[in-house]
Amino acid sequence: MFDFYDAKISVRSSVKLLPEFKGLLSMKPNRERLFRDTVFGPWLDIQSHENDSHMMHYVLEHQVLVSNFRSDLPPIIFHIGDHWLEFGQKQFCLITGFRFGNISEKHSTMSPFFNRHFSENKTINGFKRVTGFDLLRVLRDKNTWLKMLDEDAVRLCLLIASELVYMGKEKRNFLTKHIMWLVDDFDAWNAFPWGEYMWDKFYQSTVCESQ
Repeated sequence: MFDFYDAKISVRSSVKLLPEFKGLLSMKPNRERLFRDTVFGPWLDIQSHENDSHMMHYVLEHQVLVSNFRSDLPPIIFHIGDHWLEFGQKQFCLITGFRFGNISEKHSTMSPFFNRHFSENKTINGFKRVTGFDLLRVLRDKNTWLKMLDEDAVRLCLLIASELVYMGKEKRNFLTKHIMWLVDDFDAWNAFPWGEYMWDKFYQSTVCESQ
């Protein structure tokens, strides 16, 4: 016998931005190629970006409390009918394709990309104060978009994807400092353990804060 509870689901992830990226990047084939070469590349071909709220509500109604599990972040367990479904790090990795590993949030105060395109934004401790709204403004400014270096156009899309799509941050929030530093180096961006980073943030906000 399980206790029922009232729940409200807020989905902030703007997955609909991915098809918008694809359309803009395809205007210049080199830009699309550069994006596809990044760890986020496969997501450019996502088939659907609509949330099935009824399905999500049904599944979340069947989530059960996990206790005494030998892990810092135990899997999320759902009991539906006669089935016990587990959703943990392995399942998250299989679905997203993002790797796990040790997270290093090191950063410097130098970011040529932000100095080039957000020169008017205020700087705090060496970092530009840039929001999701700022990123989208540049993305949707046709003249700016066409004049950007191909690499910078890809950097802009990577930042929007990481912050507004995968992390589901509100557009008014400032960007994460180490992500702002990371985007200048494509190799470092691809080597970053995005699965570990996203799973930890997702788990803390959806499981730990609700208990």
